[in-house]
Order: sequence, then structure tokens, then C-alpha cells
Amino acid sequence: MKIKNKKKSLIIYLSITFLFIFVMLTFSKSVEIENVDTLNVNPDSELKYYLTVSYDGVDRNGLDSFDKKTISKIYSDYIYVEDIIPEGLEFIKFVETSEGNIGASFKEGFTPSSSEEVCRGAVFNDSNRTFEDDKEIVYYGLHYNKETRTVSFKVRNLQAGCQLTVGIVTKTPETIDDPTTDFIETRRDFYNTATAWEGKQSVISNLTHAWMGTSTTDYAVKYSYTGTVPLGAPNVPYEMRYAIGSQVGVASSPKIEGYKFTGWVAIGITGNSFTMPNHDVEFTGSFVKLDSYKVTYKIADDSPVPEGYIVPSEKQYYEDAIVKFDSMKAGDTFNGYKFLGWTINGADVSDSEFRMPAKDIEVVGRWEQIKYKVEFKFIGDVVPSEGDSLLPSPSEYVPGESVTIENIEDVEGFGFVGWNYDYEFIMPEHDVIIYGEWMIRNGVFAPEIKKEINNPKDYYFPGDIVNYTITVTNTADYPIKNVIVRDNNEKATLNYISICNQGVLSGLDKGEENINEEIKCNIESRSDHIAQINYIGANSSIKINASYLVTDEDFGIIPNEVEILGATADNNYVLDQEREYKSEVSFKVASQINICKKVNGKAIEKEFQFRITNEDESFESWMILNDGACDTIYVEPGDYKVEEIIPQEFILSASTRNKDGNEDSNYPNGELFVVDELSRYNFTFTNTYKKKGFLHSFGRVVNSILGSQDSLSLLG
Repeated sequence: MKIKNKKKSLIIYLSITFLFIFVMLTFSKSVEIENVDTLNVNPDSELKYYLTVSYDGVDRNGLDSFDKKTISKIYSDYIYVEDIIPEGLEFIKFVETSEGNIGASFKEGFTPSSSEEVCRGAVFNDSNRTFEDDKEIVYYGLHYNKETRTVSFKVRNLQAGCQLTVGIVTKTPETIDDPTTDFIETRRDFYNTATAWEGKQSVISNLTHAWMGTSTTDYAVKYSYTGTVPLGAPNVPYEMRYAIGSQVGVASSPKIEGYKFTGWVAIGITGNSFTMPNHDVEFTGSFVKLDSYKVTYKIADDSPVPEGYIVPSEKQYYEDAIVKFDSMKAGDTFNGYKFLGWTINGADVSDSEFRMPAKDIEVVGRWEQIKYKVEFKFIGDVVPSEGDSLLPSPSEYVPGESVTIENIEDVEGFGFVGWNYDYEFIMPEHDVIIYGEWMIRNGVFAPEIKKEINNPKDYYFPGDIVNYTITVTNTADYPIKNVIVRDNNEKATLNYISICNQGVLSGLDKGEENINEEIKCNIESRSDHIAQINYIGANSSIKINASYLVTDEDFGIIPNEVEILGATADNNYVLDQEREYKSEVSFKVASQINICKKVNGKAIEKEFQFRITNEDESFESWMILNDGACDTIYVEPGDYKVEEIIPQEFILSASTRNKDGNEDSNYPNGELFVVDELSRYNFTFTNTYKKKGFLHSFGRVVNSILGSQDSLSLLG
């Protein structure tokens, strides 16, 4: 059953908006009793407590969670919760969940607006396991200290409008009379209240009360503060009443950032528990303001620092405050580096937090560049007796680094088929396992490869597509399979064309009619640059089309090389590794004429026209440039001239030309010059603005009647 909280929520001031927090402590029994403040329990029976942490507030959009109709998009920092189990009760365990942790849920009475609406927040799992030793019982972040009889845990990122409940299973004493005291008790009382705090705000829960026995004379246990009480301190513990001789636990000390509590003090009482006398007991406690100390951060001198990373700024903390790092934690990655964690005086800091001592602290961090592993394995049933000793050693690489795979030499009776990876590749952002395969070797075969241009021209221009045919010929008297072909020009693209039912396998004409349909039906794609020909018949050829798009980045002679990386055959024949299987063909890109425009003097918006022609003017191209602009045209070798059409209000003050970036020389506007093949010519035309003149014209218009002496003359 639940006991309703009668305390008002307290305000916590945080940076975003006003937040509220309260802790509600309830308990339940096997029998259900509703809406009572106290509960009579039986000896030697199970008693469950439930600690419910609620969080409320208003987010930056004005959404508030106080009316149970909204969950706001604001979240708690760490909320610390402590509950001292009442004297006489035996802690058994925490109420377990199937997931191994306690998650947030909607407050009672709240109905989500959609199935996608969920609550955020959970107990901070600082243990990742359950265990019990002489001092402590731990269940996935929930702690019970056997010496202090204290349940404690931390709640993290609890969303406003949500709550989180932790169940505690206890057992009542076997008898009403406490055998450890000199009194014979006829009644035993169990009061419980919990404490929670977040930063400078601390609150206590409602009070629950369970008892065994009959009514008897009892006396009060009271608490009060003395001296100055800091803002945000929790209310004093509730008044509780106990029978003479009862074992009573002293309330836990309140915790508030920046202050130290001196402890609860009562006349004649020491320790955390006492035997109830025949009079009231009054505890008093006070707060002492603490000094603050600074925490500074740095990265170790011998550690790399990722580009863009900023070390946390210096901050001040009070003694005994929980310091949480507001930056990277161990294992985080940033711009290709992994953070190894923070240390204080050389010691690692667990859980990215520590308790502030009474001195300044320097926190030192360390980074390492992220590397990923490349390792090798053999697959298949055929492996030489030397086995794994033939494998290349594993290596680590930085993402983006070029990796070259070591080849493996054939051994007697075995041929190495190859790796299932490019022999050169760029390391990705993950580990890579490369598999190699062997086969028994009876002999060798040596196919041929040839690359040809289908649309040959003397010169190619940007936008042209160069089409190739790659012909792979099997020179052996038996079929070969799994022929791996790679085009070594990264800009070239292999165009895969299915050969199924096209009748192009000459092996079919030689009676090889039992070739299965999968083998004869495709050329498989490994990438844009790698293809696998599944089957080539004896003394037969297969063709693959390829293409290359010429772009502005291309210049000069563009080589295009293709090679065979590997192939297999039946009857334990292997590719002859002593030979090279490559073919290269190249093409030329037209020469470039680059023209740039500069203007001295008055800056105005003006377009300047240029005419580029060859000697007999069979070629003509126009170019329009603004001040500071450049443009390029491509031409075949020959005699050309570049002429600027000079606007009336400008004069051509300078014009220069250079070839392939060499020293500039004067170029008379429109002069004929020789364009060599595979060359770049750079022109710069500089104009100077002059004051615009006036165009003058003179004339007379006469309007008269024929034969009349009078006339009207209009002069203009």
C-alpha cells in the first residue's frame, strides 16, 4: 500500500528553469490496507518499503509537469537518495526486476498521449552486477551498507513528470520483546523516513510507521536545528514516539552543498542508535559553512590532443562535494581519438566523479589515437601443413591510412589462391578480418588480358567518355574460373554486362554443355573497379566494358591499366605467379587556355568579352569575364590568338601569357601564338578605367513649306 506524501514539494533553482523534487516513502504488506498512516505488522513477517523519487518542473517551452498531464523535456542531474532501515528490521534484499535495473515510469494518474511517449531516467548502475560481502549488498547500483544499515543509490537524468520506485524487502523481528535489552517490551515501533539531495537542495520524505504489539506508554524523539540554517536545507526529521527500552536509530545527517553538518547531539546519547529511556529525547544539530577549493583540468604533456577539443574550465567546489566531470569519460571518442580517462595524482577516477577534498585538485586527462586491427585467417579444407605460421602478423592502423596486404608465396604442392580483399585499401573505422584460400597445385596456367579504347581520338575534352573493352583470354586447354580483374585507374568504371544466354561462351561450342547456369550467367561485381569472371572456357575469351569520364581535373596523358589479380582452375592447376597480367592503354587530354581578368581604377560592374580563334578562323570561341574572374577552354594543338574586345571606357594596360606556369611574358592583344599538345597557357588581361567621354554630332533639320521663305530650323 502507499501512504500519501503530506509535504509540499520544495523548489530547486537550476540553470534552465524552476525544478521540483520530492521523495515519497511507502510500504506494503501481503494484505492490502488502503489510506492509513500506520500499519500493525506481525512478528517474523515480510515488510516491503517503496522509495518513490519524483521530479517536476517547467521546460524552456513553458511545458510543466505538475498537473500529471505533461512530461517536460528537462532532466535531473544526479539525485542522491539515502534511507536508514529502522532498528529491529532485518534487510533481506531489493525488489528485483527482470532487466536488472530500475527505470523511470509515469506518475500515478498520468496517461501518455501516445505509445511513443516514454519516461527517461534510471538508477545509476555503478556496479554492473550483484554481489554481497561482509560490508555491503549491491544490486545493479542499489547499495545496502550492513554497518550503517543504510540503503543508498543515485538517480540520473530523471525526466520532469516522471518517477522512479525502488523496493526494499525487510523482515520483522521474531518476537515483540527485544532479547538484546534488559526490558521486556510489549510494543515495538518502526519509523522510517528517507533523504534525497541534488546540488544545493535537500529534502526528506514523508514518515511511515509500522509497529508490533499493543499500546503502551511511549516517549518522543525530536529533532531541531541550532544556529544559522542554510537556504535549501531539509526540514528536520519528524517527531517519532517509542516505548521504553526500544532500540531507536538516529536520523541520518542532512547533506547540503557548501556546508558540513556537525551531527545530531542529545544528552547522554552516543553512536547511531540508543535504547529509549523513560523520557523524551531531543536532538539538535547545526551547520558549518565550508571553504571552497578549485579543480583545474589539463591534458598530459606526453598525450596527443584531438583537433577541436577544449579542456574543461576551472571550477570551484566545496569540501566533500561530489565532483562530476563535465567533459569526456574513459572510452569516449572525438575526431579519431579515444579518451583514456582522468587521473588525480596518478590514480584513475572511477565513475567520472570524486569527492572533493579540502585542497585544490588538478585533474589530468590522456588521449590515444584510435587504431583498428587487421588480421588474417585461412578458410577452406585445403591448407598447407605449416598452417597459421604462414599468415601475416596482425597490425593496427589509423582510419584513413593506406594498408598494403602481404602476398603469400606458394609452397610445394600448394598454390595460394589469394585474399578476399583488395591488396591495397584505405583503413575503415572498424576492425578488418581478411580471409585467404589455398588449393592443391598440379600445374600452372597463364591467361592474357588486353585493354583497348573503343572510340579512339587524338585528344579528349572534359565531358567526353572514353569507352574501353577489356578482353581476358584463357590460353589453357581446360576451363578457368573465378578470374579477378581490376582496373587500376580509380576514375575508370567497369560496366558489368550479364552474359547469360548470349552464346558468347565459346566453351559451349566445344561440347561443354554441363556448365551450370550460375557459372555461365554472370560476371560478378566486387566493386566499381573489380570484377569476377566466373568461367572462361578452354582457349576462349570474355569481354568486359569499361568507361572513363574526362573531367576538368584531367590533364596530359591519362594512363589506364588493368590487371588479373587471381584465377582458379579444376584439377589443381593454379595461376602462374611468376608472370604479370597487366595491360595499359592511354589517351591524351586537349591543351588548356586559361584567361583571367583584372581591372584597375574605378570598380564597376562590367563584362569583358574575349574571342579565341585559330589561324584560319575555322575555330571560334567567345568568353565573357567580370573583374577577378577566370575561365578555361580546351583546344587541340595549333596556332591560336586571344583577343579582348576592349570597352570604350577602358584601356588595356597590360596583357601577359605563360606556358605551364613558367614566367609571364608580354602578350600583344590578338597576336597569333602556337599551342603545343599537353600544355597549359595562362593569360591575364589588365584593364584601366578611364573617364567616359562624350560622343558629339552636328546636323540640322529643316521643317518648311515648299516654296516658302519662312522656315523653322531645328539644330541638334
